[in-house]
Amino acid sequence: MATPRTGDVRAVLQTSRRRWQSDAHYAELHHGFTEQITNPNPIAQTVPAMPDGYSLEQFPNGSLLEVRGQATWKYQPNQNCDLSDRIATKELIIGIAAPTKFAAVGVEFHDWEETLGKTGIRRSETGNHLAILIPCWAYILSSFLVETQGCLMEYTNVSAPSTKNTLNSGDPGYRVFVGNADSKETRWWKAILAPGQGWRPIIRTSLDATYLAPWSMEYDGDPQFLIQISNTGLCADNAADINPPSSEEALRYLTSYCLLHDLGTQYFAALSAVLILPLQNLLRRKVELPKPVMVQPSQNPSPLPDFRGQYLHLPHLVTLSCALRVISSAL
Repeated sequence: MATPRTGDVRAVLQTSRRRWQSDAHYAELHHGFTEQITNPNPIAQTVPAMPDGYSLEQFPNGSLLEVRGQATWKYQPNQNCDLSDRIATKELIIGIAAPTKFAAVGVEFHDWEETLGKTGIRRSETGNHLAILIPCWAYILSSFLVETQGCLMEYTNVSAPSTKNTLNSGDPGYRVFVGNADSKETRWWKAILAPGQGWRPIIRTSLDATYLAPWSMEYDGDPQFLIQISNTGLCADNAADINPPSSEEALRYLTSYCLLHDLGTQYFAALSAVLILPLQNLLRRKVELPKPVMVQPSQNPSPLPDFRGQYLHLPHLVTLSCALRVISSAL
């Protein structure tokens, strides 16, 4: 049996403390992060993809709905190590009873600093859209889980207002410009930033019990959001014939928005934040996001990841986020 020596344990602990202290000091000095820090895709690729619902056995656990998976640890043969392969069973949360409430009231990262690739050049004219992007990513992960489990995504009767008026007539809300959106995309934005719960990802069990996907969010703040579209866009009412978009469609909407406002690393920062939402819900914590800061976007937007490539990461990101013991130490 291989057991680390006391000196080895102490050395690892000291190294870990220095690393976390360095990261904390970096966060205090800057108002943004590089893609290398915020991108969770490399971590997600180390976990298996979330399988479809037909191959999963569900286990209600109080207000939670769980599934179980197995992890196999294989050891390379070594004359100095007598450990054998180990199989561990892990629980993944795929359903919760109530959405996580959030508000846009924080002052952290008020002016997001964008680091351009490996050049180290910083600029801070991108504003801060995290309170907008995080609910978008929450919808995308929820929609993907609903699709793989053969369940239902639906709109509620609550939505944010929309307008084509470009003049700020003193309205107290956060004005969110989404560009040349059609009626389906506009309806989605109205649900994402609704005052309350504008969308509901329903996970139904074989016993007909219902839960919500673990990234469900409900806006519980003030002021409210106002969706602004271009003159060539289409305002959308809450007509029942407008169905919620798929996870792939929603990812396209989000990607277009990030390109429109040149958000760069905020794209990944919001994704990383969304991955811990199931843990925040379990701890019954209200999420306080930074207040949106809108600025005139750059004429030369930063490149974003390939759309199709990012979509292929979703099955792994879902698994990573649902494994609370893993995500609590990974991010």
